[in-house]
Amino acid sequence: MSEYSPIKTIKDAIATLPLNTFGAIIEPHLRKIGNGGTHDVYILDEGELLPTFVFKLCKTTLDMTPNERQKYRIEKSKKYDTLRSAFPDVHNITYFEHAIQTPKNTQTAIFKVLPFEYGFFSPNKWGIQTLEFNWDELDRLKHPNTFQSMKNAIFHNTETLDIKSLLQAKPTLRPLIMQVQKDPSFKKILTLFCQQLMFHHLSSGDYVDLTGINNIFIYKDKQNKWRICVGSVLKSANIVLLKRALDALELNRDWVATGPDVVKFKYLLREAYDCLRVVRTLGQLTGITDIYTDKQLDRLIANAENIESLFFDKEKGAALLALHTKIQQSPVSETKGLLSACSLNPIDDTVYFQSLLNHTSDAGKKLHVAYFIHTKLPLSGPEKVYGKWCCVRAILAKAVRGIDAPAAKKLAIACLSDTLWDPKAPRDFIKADIARLK
Repeated sequence: MSEYSPIKTIKDAIATLPLNTFGAIIEPHLRKIGNGGTHDVYILDEGELLPTFVFKLCKTTLDMTPNERQKYRIEKSKKYDTLRSAFPDVHNITYFEHAIQTPKNTQTAIFKVLPFEYGFFSPNKWGIQTLEFNWDELDRLKHPNTFQSMKNAIFHNTETLDIKSLLQAKPTLRPLIMQVQKDPSFKKILTLFCQQLMFHHLSSGDYVDLTGINNIFIYKDKQNKWRICVGSVLKSANIVLLKRALDALELNRDWVATGPDVVKFKYLLREAYDCLRVVRTLGQLTGITDIYTDKQLDRLIANAENIESLFFDKEKGAALLALHTKIQQSPVSETKGLLSACSLNPIDDTVYFQSLLNHTSDAGKKLHVAYFIHTKLPLSGPEKVYGKWCCVRAILAKAVRGIDAPAAKKLAIACLSDTLWDPKAPRDFIKADIARLK
């Protein structure tokens, strides 16, 4: 693909949407390029042309009444106006309400349409994403001193962040850190991002979504200048909701872990905690130590151990480390038996097995781990859980794709084929992946 779509305005983009005889958008006639917890993402099907606009279906609005959708649209538009006061380069985002026809039924939802940023294709692009700054389960267990030192530095300012130790434990941060060290202009734009984010938080009380891959990134434009791209970043998490979650956590940690509001409170706490860790780490790298702080964030830091315990089980962690050590020390032929004998279950302990997969370097052993996870995940279940399993299968396919073995190719195809059962899956892209593997 080399040329851009001739569609230049949001009005024209909306007018070009494929509609049925009743005026509903025909979902199968769009190209689905992604989906997350809150949005399904589409572009117009224009063949080999680069898109100029992207459409995001706000999934939470599918079950709303007309009055609720109208209120949602007004509130979100106001929030983006506030966001734009902190980040001048925020996209112009238009919300509109429309019916959409899927293979199952026709429903009405709120859509937002925004420009497809040039920076998506920039060869010089750095995503600001929580995943890059997260420590997975084996990272914590293999480098406990470095992990504690990092927390002391970014949360309490009681230590200086040791870059050498951080890179040893978290090598995926090396490209970003090297870019900060060698490019003053990149360091300057990263500093500006931290300042803008703090201004937005203090002025609105809202958090931004750093989970999505392209929600926020820094890139070089056509004039070779670094720019900040802030896309679809609004989340429901804010200071008021965080205070309620922290109140509940301090009152009864076990209730937050297992009670009826478990998903809501755990989600809020993790979102805020992950966002805080990213910004504070960037602050350390750019020399801003007093960054991203207020009363509720201070409470978040004070409760860090309790929050981490909601997502990391020490007993399961010990079992994971023992399994990883045995696999590392044993021949490939024993990997299957070690996996079958372990106390962890890929259905309930998915993140632990993903960590094991990431830390298994031997190709033959990695293939055994991926195959074990794949065979344990059923092809049915509640839609929310099944969507998670399909995501895991996509990760497995990516993990084994580079292994030069017929069994790896076969497993990658099987994993990708299974994700096609997910109604939210970007089928065109998955089918193309399968075709390339064949």
